[in-house]
Amino acid sequence: MNSLRLALALLIFPALVLCGGCTGRVVRTITVESNPPGAMVWLNDREVGRTPVTADFTWYGTYRVRVEKDGYFTETVYEKVTAPWYEFVGVDLLFETVIPGTRHDDHKFPPVVLKPAKEAETEPLLERAEAFQKDSLDALKPK
Repeated sequence: MNSLRLALALLIFPALVLCGGCTGRVVRTITVESNPPGAMVWLNDREVGRTPVTADFTWYGTYRVRVEKDGYFTETVYEKVTAPWYEFVGVDLLFETVIPGTRHDDHKFPPVVLKPAKEAETEPLLERAEAFQKDSLDALKPK
């Protein structure tokens, strides 16, 4: 029985010491800017704030970035976020748990340039609507 306790102690103690040092972590961020600033940003249909904005992320891959601002056309771009070497499978467990310290994985996308939207001219639109209304009423009259 004493040998079993000794064996357990020899296995459990190093595991506890190893877990006690689990202080590693990785902070991942994406930064989006626009010209003009102050536009609303969505990352994969999740609203993250107004530009310039920095948001946390958890997975690597291609992100759909939608940028909207009143008076401007909405722009949608696709940006790829690649993993650094310390986030590869297997190595990531060490850097996110065992190896102490905080690593920053910051990605800054190119600024999104918004184009001004022109206001629709109301006169031609009203003329077309009145012509359509006249044609519709003429078609209803008996011949």
